[in-house]
Amino acid sequence: MKPFISRNRPNSAAPSRRARAAAPAFIPPPAPKAALAAAVAAALAAAIPLPGYAQSSGHAAPPGHNNGGIDTIVVRAARDPVPLSELGSAVTLLERDWLEQRQGAALGELLRAVPGLAVSRSGVAGSQAQLRLRGAEANHVLVFIDGVKANDAAQDGGFNPSHLLNRDLESVEVVRGPQSALWGSEALAGVIDIRTRRADGSGLSGSVSAEGGSHAWRSAGGRIGYGGERLRADFSANHLQTDGENIARKGNEEDGYENRTFNLGWEYAASEQFRLEGRARYTEARNDYDGTQNGLPVDAPLYADVQRAYASLSAGYAGPGGRWRHQLRYTFTEADNADHGSFGE
Repeated sequence: MKPFISRNRPNSAAPSRRARAAAPAFIPPPAPKAALAAAVAAALAAAIPLPGYAQSSGHAAPPGHNNGGIDTIVVRAARDPVPLSELGSAVTLLERDWLEQRQGAALGELLRAVPGLAVSRSGVAGSQAQLRLRGAEANHVLVFIDGVKANDAAQDGGFNPSHLLNRDLESVEVVRGPQSALWGSEALAGVIDIRTRRADGSGLSGSVSAEGGSHAWRSAGGRIGYGGERLRADFSANHLQTDGENIARKGNEEDGYENRTFNLGWEYAASEQFRLEGRARYTEARNDYDGTQNGLPVDAPLYADVQRAYASLSAGYAGPGGRWRHQLRYTFTEADNADHGSFGE
């Protein structure tokens, strides 16, 4: 499965009979200069890696099954999982390999690569950011984290991707276009579905990482997971801190940022039909920011404290043959935003 998969809805309009009849029966070979240009373009295309496009043989395989060597892409943002080839919307799927190779600190930096998605940030790392799909407003993009709605009602219903670290993300799925029939008016422009990493079935596993850089950038994190025949559990903790940069025209105050994120999840298969699952994620962050004077940033001792909590508990039952399914789910979301300081202090 390719790490970056983007699919736009194809144009099914076929050429008319008149257009086909008007097409010349013989196309002359290109001139020597044109042939040389075509060869150079082909060589450049082979040397530059491009995003992959999912294709299907027309007979979709069940999730997790390889259909004739072609991986089946499952779209979770469509409520009922379906293969990518059967979805009528434009979809981009960012998978773990691609996310790790990009090495972006937060989700907002990664989403800049998605076609039709604009990310605007008001300052340095940790500052307020907004997501816009196809020119729509930020509160028209519905965001889920492990099935929990993550939009912040205190910030006009939008989602700030600056506080979601790229440390334990499994995949990010972006569905462009109106999805209100499935998710309501909040999905007028599209849906973004984020899944954190799960433990695999290889027993006990873990990882530790640390990095540093300019502007006193320091980051560290660890993850531990267990995967058994029936029970899977994972826990991760990550910390990011930087002294930041100065974006004001006057003064030399640097605007720093600090983020601590904890993620916990477990799954238990009581039987082949009955399954329990729980997920919880907590983030606390602090970011410094400047004031404004005459529309321009000015140094000021301003900072914001942010807390985000997401949790879910679900029980699912699948009938014989998987023909029908039931799921009972409870979700919890809490967002606190507190600004401190005042301009002129």
